[in-house]
Amino acid sequence: MQLENKFTWADYTIFVISLLVSLVIGIYMTFSGKKKKTVKDFYLGDQKLNYVAVALSTAATYLSAIGILGIPGEVYTFGFSYGFNTIYKLFMHLTCLFVIIPFFYNLQLPSVYEYFEHRFHRSLRLLACGLFIMNMMSYMAVVLYAPALSLSQGMQLQLCKQDFTTSRHSSNCKAVIIRVLPHDSPHLQKLMPRFFAVSGLPIWSAILVSGLICTIYTALGGIKAVIWTDAFQMSVMAVGNIAVFVFGIVSAGGVNKVWSTNYDEGRLGISYNFDPTIRHTFWSVVIGGYFTGGLPYILNQSLVQRFLSVKSQRTAQKMYAINIPVVWIWEWILLIMGLVMYAYYKGCDPQKAGRIERPDQMMAIFVQDTLSRFMGFPGLFLAVVYSATLSTVSSGVNSVVMVLNEDFIMPVLRRRTKLRDETTVRISKFLSFCVGFLAIGMAFGASAMGKRLMQLCLTITGLCSGPIVGLYICGTLLRFCNTKGALTGVLIGIALSFWIGLGAFVAQLPQVTFPVNADSCNFDLSGPFQNQTSNLTQRIALGAIETARNCNYTDSPPKYSLECLATPTSTPELSGLDVLYSISYQYYGFIGAFTTIIIATLVSCLTGGMGSQIIPEKFFLYSIFTCSNRERRVATVNNTEYITISQFESGNTPLGNLVDADIK
Repeated sequence: MQLENKFTWADYTIFVISLLVSLVIGIYMTFSGKKKKTVKDFYLGDQKLNYVAVALSTAATYLSAIGILGIPGEVYTFGFSYGFNTIYKLFMHLTCLFVIIPFFYNLQLPSVYEYFEHRFHRSLRLLACGLFIMNMMSYMAVVLYAPALSLSQGMQLQLCKQDFTTSRHSSNCKAVIIRVLPHDSPHLQKLMPRFFAVSGLPIWSAILVSGLICTIYTALGGIKAVIWTDAFQMSVMAVGNIAVFVFGIVSAGGVNKVWSTNYDEGRLGISYNFDPTIRHTFWSVVIGGYFTGGLPYILNQSLVQRFLSVKSQRTAQKMYAINIPVVWIWEWILLIMGLVMYAYYKGCDPQKAGRIERPDQMMAIFVQDTLSRFMGFPGLFLAVVYSATLSTVSSGVNSVVMVLNEDFIMPVLRRRTKLRDETTVRISKFLSFCVGFLAIGMAFGASAMGKRLMQLCLTITGLCSGPIVGLYICGTLLRFCNTKGALTGVLIGIALSFWIGLGAFVAQLPQVTFPVNADSCNFDLSGPFQNQTSNLTQRIALGAIETARNCNYTDSPPKYSLECLATPTSTPELSGLDVLYSISYQYYGFIGAFTTIIIATLVSCLTGGMGSQIIPEKFFLYSIFTCSNRERRVATVNNTEYITISQFESGNTPLGNLVDADIK
């Protein structure tokens, strides 16, 4: 196996062009259209955006770099059990199409968290906004850091305390971490000339480039620039991913080889065990996943904002319907890529062989190994990953700024002075730059998290969004739920879910993975190891990650045993709080939501429920099936002003009196 991973001028050209086109489209959309930009333009595109472009943008935002790099690595490491999440996603799409879109389009809320103020109290609105901002900022930091890590990081070097060039050794020799060297370290290049950086881009430059580009066009052009650049980026991602998929299957030996290899190793099944500590079971992936990844996604500000950026509810549903097959096909491609990589690397696992240090880098090294003979294809994959990063981060920045503006800043400023639209737009642009720069800064600190990408992002989403999902369920379905119950429930839900999530992060309990090995590797080496003939000796000398951690070499000359290189297939017995911390990350959102609902119900019943307080029917979920045609028409009228529900109710709009009459 030749370990020559170098990018050519064609790869860098394709990558740079994709970034420049995204920037040009974003800037063009900034200065196109009306010269006088309004707040409604900045956040909702004046509700006149093309629904096909919005559909592609929605798909691009959903299919982040986390998915492109994390899903194949997850399937490669833990088998296809993660793929059963497509079941809960079917229910997620149906819920969004027939429940969430009609409900929020009827309310016409610029911020989805404004709902909590009208249903309960402003304190719950601010609490939910704080959780959302925490979630999105952490998520954007990981999204920025992930491709930089997977495509640019040099290998962490582990060496046994032995001089392999002179055959000297010490007794009780163990593999220890010497140091972490950057990809451009002259020491690393001298020692391992072909074992550095997949793409050659330093981490700091990769984060800065992608972060600055999406921050600039998002801050200048608002949602319109985000939507149209996302549409282009989705096209790039589609072409690149299909190319990797097709050539990957061919390189692995064809569909039959991929299927038989994974089937024979038992990697295609799923457990139906009810044990919540098992990472992936049918119940954790389907039920837990619906609350951890499903409902938080369709109740997210970024997605609801897209629903409101088209001209009508029917158009919004049509837009999301187009998005569903695109996301579905993409998801299956990424899941199958995990199986393809296992068939290709069977017997020579890149992590065991020391070529990479974590499963999230599998996709990048696979592209290099299979497509590097085609000039420009590795660069196309690099463009795919960074296009996914730009789309997700730009959408995140725009949604966070909208929440900051509508939920925190504008309510305070409007009480003191009457703001012009131009002033509000300038504030929004300034906040966009601030949020973008903060996300870039947080990305540099994301390396301390050290989890697998998919697990890390779903953990963050579950911890922050689970209680919000529970709060929505209480508000929209439980008429008797009052402010005291809702506030108590969400606080306890946050406390419990964060306790379990942070405890698991600190405990770092071992995970059960499918066994892999590097017995069949036959590397074409150069440098100080070129005279070593033992394949196993080469692997240890090259610092195979987590392979020789428990190996003791006491013989003279040392004898190497493959037992110490095997991945554990079982975890030790757990006791005490470790049992709680070992709960699958798939359940974090379910725990937060379920705890919030139970506590809110009990406290509301004990405190007298809603009493004589009357809540407008439109704030309950069943209103989408019972509200009058007149009210639906009012909610979907395309106005020339940016109108919040607060302005509707106060009668301070051209339609205010009509809507006020409906509410009363």
